[in-house]
Amino acid sequence: MTSVIYQKRDIKVMKPPIIPPYGKSIMKSSPMVTKKNRKMTTEEVTWTLDRKGDFQNWSYNGPTGPEFWQKSFPVAASEYQSPVNIDTKKIIYDSKLKSLVFDGYRDFRGGAKVLLQNNGSTVKLKLFDEVTLTRGDMPDVYQAIHVLFHWGANNQRGSEHLNNGTPYPMEVQIVHRNLKYSEDEMYDKQDGLLILAFWVEIGESSNDSFKYVTDHLQKIRFKDQEAKIDQFPLISLLPEDTTVYYTYDGSLTTPPCNECVNWVVLSDTTKISKKQIDKFRQLYSSEDDTGEMMADNYRPPQKIHRRKIKVCMSLRDEEDEEEYL
Repeated sequence: MTSVIYQKRDIKVMKPPIIPPYGKSIMKSSPMVTKKNRKMTTEEVTWTLDRKGDFQNWSYNGPTGPEFWQKSFPVAASEYQSPVNIDTKKIIYDSKLKSLVFDGYRDFRGGAKVLLQNNGSTVKLKLFDEVTLTRGDMPDVYQAIHVLFHWGANNQRGSEHLNNGTPYPMEVQIVHRNLKYSEDEMYDKQDGLLILAFWVEIGESSNDSFKYVTDHLQKIRFKDQEAKIDQFPLISLLPEDTTVYYTYDGSLTTPPCNECVNWVVLSDTTKISKKQIDKFRQLYSSEDDTGEMMADNYRPPQKIHRRKIKVCMSLRDEEDEEEYL
């Protein structure tokens, strides 16, 4: 068989499924929101759920932090939540898993643009061209829609997924939507999204590929600021080795934490300099420099429960594979 058979389960979904950084921002104090007055608060990430105009608040600390999300978003307490700790002593080697196939990741069109945004909780890179990801063991095609960055206030934390209990200073997540579903349907489906994630370490020298992003961060220092920047090959952000990855079924890591994600976490890491990651730490979660700096924008690891994390080692030799049998 070449397709993945998903285990049937009831999926709890908060409706309508439009969530940050996927949703739209609004003013907390205004019951009537229009495109003209749409604005984010300075203290919390706030958004509109498009279909009904309802809104909720959440943040990464305080009374609206991750430990309280389940009060407003019950699915956040369910058993298929993300991120998780990847314990390599407990993962399962699956010979049916196949290599990742990147289509459009290497493309570069002169004059083309991507949109770099500060949405108050993270840096979001919105993609416009068709860039897709497939796997040999899955029939579906996933289109990359945006890139998200999570980092810590220092180099001892920042990533959402942990590697044997250890965090990295940063995690990058490339969010892909399953093209067989509409933009509304994908949040209701167990396989609605595929998120390709990888860890970032601190190295001695600057990463030239990350300069495509870091050289423009000063343009989006404050919340709601955005800048169109030149398109660059998305493959340049990835670690060198994409043949080994961990995969499991999980959720979005922001409210309402829909359980609609197939996570693919690369085993290999990439490196950027301290100077480069400090540029992320110089951003603000507020609209001016009187607010808080943006950092520690990660959700703590969730319980794995009955889920199994599988590993693909498509191009490794049999001796390496035996470690996971």
